[in-house]
Amino acid sequence: MDYTNLVASKTTDGSIQNWVNNDSFSATTVLSEAEDWIFRRLRVREMLSIATGNMVVGQDYIAVPSNFVASRSFYYSGTEKVEIKHSTLDAIEAARSYDASGNVSQGKPTTFYVDSTNAYFPIAPNATFPYRWRYYAQPTALGPSNTTNFLTNQSPRLLRCICLAMANEFLKQDSDKLYWLRLAEGEIETLHVADDEVRWDLDVSVVVT
Repeated sequence: MDYTNLVASKTTDGSIQNWVNNDSFSATTVLSEAEDWIFRRLRVREMLSIATGNMVVGQDYIAVPSNFVASRSFYYSGTEKVEIKHSTLDAIEAARSYDASGNVSQGKPTTFYVDSTNAYFPIAPNATFPYRWRYYAQPTALGPSNTTNFLTNQSPRLLRCICLAMANEFLKQDSDKLYWLRLAEGEIETLHVADDEVRWDLDVSVVVT
């Protein structure tokens, strides 16, 4: 399975149009929407990336990586390894304090909140603290110059199921769409369970107390 094959004509075995025996829709659009659906839900180790840097004194935020999807872990690095915990917008705003001049107070942030462009702290750092931020990254979309990725190589059934769901949405075949969506959601759940077992080297059926 690769990009070239997926977006090929209806007569090509293994193409999206071949799967539904219909060429009245754009296979490239279906594939793009299918990948977007997957990456909004999937959180596996193949998507993990890392950002490192140093906070800026007096600046109550750091820029979010351009391919950021969701946070995995955020720690100070260096001599004192402390977690910076993900919080809510309301909690961050409620915790903010200011000096007499209206400047945000300074210290060592222990929580953060992410919007579309920045990770915000309730206080501004008072030193150039180094950090390591593990996050889930948006993989490069399939295309002419990127014909395979971990989905085509390791999870082709998930990609096939959601492509069929999206194709049937274009064809207004609601029952078929729902059928393939259920299978895709099951594949997502299976991949999450498998990823947890590998990440933690645990049988997820065992409860640790």
